[in-house]
Amino acid sequence: MPREEAYMGDFLFDLETIPKIQNFVEKIFIYHSTDDPVVPYSHAERLHTYLPKAQLITLTDRGHIIQIEFPELLENILQ
Repeated sequence: MPREEAYMGDFLFDLETIPKIQNFVEKIFIYHSTDDPVVPYSHAERLHTYLPKAQLITLTDRGHIIQIEFPELLENILQ
Protein backbone atom coordinates (compact mmCIF):
# COMPACT_ATOMS: atom_id res chain seq x y z
CA MET A 1 0.00 0.00 0.00
CA PRO A 2 1.42 3.41 -0.89
CA ARG A 3 2.36 5.51 2.11
CA GLU A 4 -0.04 8.28 1.00
CA GLU A 5 -3.01 5.95 1.51
CA ALA A 6 -2.06 5.48 5.16
CA TYR A 7 -2.63 9.17 5.87
CA MET A 8 -5.82 10.62 7.26
CA GLY A 9 -5.26 14.35 7.29
CA ASP A 10 -2.01 15.02 9.16
CA PHE A 11 -1.94 11.59 10.81
CA LEU A 12 -0.07 8.57 9.47
CA PHE A 13 -1.63 5.25 10.46
CA ASP A 14 -0.15 1.79 10.36
CA LEU A 15 -3.06 0.24 8.54
CA GLU A 16 -1.83 -3.30 9.20
CA THR A 17 -1.74 -2.74 12.96
CA ILE A 18 -5.10 -1.01 13.45
CA PRO A 19 -7.24 -4.18 13.05
CA LYS A 20 -5.09 -6.00 15.62
CA ILE A 21 -6.37 -3.65 18.33
CA GLN A 22 -9.63 -5.64 18.28
CA ASN A 23 -7.74 -8.66 19.66
CA PHE A 24 -6.83 -6.84 22.87
CA VAL A 25 -10.02 -5.06 23.90
CA GLU A 26 -13.61 -6.08 24.43
CA LYS A 27 -15.27 -2.99 22.93
CA ILE A 28 -14.21 -0.11 20.73
CA PHE A 29 -16.26 3.03 20.20
CA ILE A 30 -15.55 5.58 17.50
CA TYR A 31 -17.26 8.92 18.18
CA HIS A 32 -17.44 11.46 15.40
CA SER A 33 -19.66 14.38 14.54
CA THR A 34 -20.73 14.93 10.95
CA ASP A 35 -20.22 18.68 11.39
CA ASP A 36 -16.60 18.44 12.60
CA PRO A 37 -14.80 21.40 10.98
CA VAL A 38 -11.34 19.90 11.66
CA VAL A 39 -11.56 16.18 10.84
CA PRO A 40 -13.87 15.02 8.04
CA TYR A 41 -16.48 12.42 8.97
CA SER A 42 -15.08 10.25 6.18
CA HIS A 43 -12.03 9.63 8.40
CA ALA A 44 -14.23 7.96 11.01
CA GLU A 45 -15.89 5.86 8.33
CA ARG A 46 -12.51 4.82 6.98
CA LEU A 47 -11.21 3.94 10.45
CA HIS A 48 -14.35 1.88 10.99
CA THR A 49 -13.55 -0.21 7.89
CA TYR A 50 -10.32 -1.27 9.63
CA LEU A 51 -12.16 -1.88 12.92
CA PRO A 52 -15.39 -3.60 11.86
CA LYS A 53 -16.13 -4.81 15.40
CA ALA A 54 -16.10 -1.21 16.63
CA GLN A 55 -19.28 0.74 17.15
CA LEU A 56 -19.30 3.95 15.10
CA ILE A 57 -21.30 6.51 17.00
CA THR A 58 -22.34 9.31 14.69
CA LEU A 59 -23.12 12.66 16.24
CA THR A 60 -24.61 15.50 14.22
CA ASP A 61 -24.17 18.66 16.23
CA ARG A 62 -20.91 18.44 18.21
CA GLY A 63 -18.32 19.92 15.90
CA HIS A 64 -14.86 18.75 16.99
CA ILE A 65 -16.32 17.41 20.28
CA ILE A 66 -14.64 19.91 22.54
CA GLN A 67 -17.05 19.93 25.44
CA ILE A 68 -17.17 19.50 29.19
CA GLU A 69 -20.01 16.97 29.18
CA PHE A 70 -20.05 13.97 26.88
CA PRO A 71 -23.04 11.85 27.95
CA GLU A 72 -22.61 9.22 25.22
CA LEU A 73 -19.06 8.49 26.33
CA LEU A 74 -20.06 8.36 29.99
CA GLU A 75 -22.90 5.96 29.20
CA ASN A 76 -20.55 3.61 27.36
CA ILE A 77 -17.97 3.73 30.15
CA LEU A 78 -20.61 2.85 32.74
CA GLN A 79 -21.89 -0.12 30.73
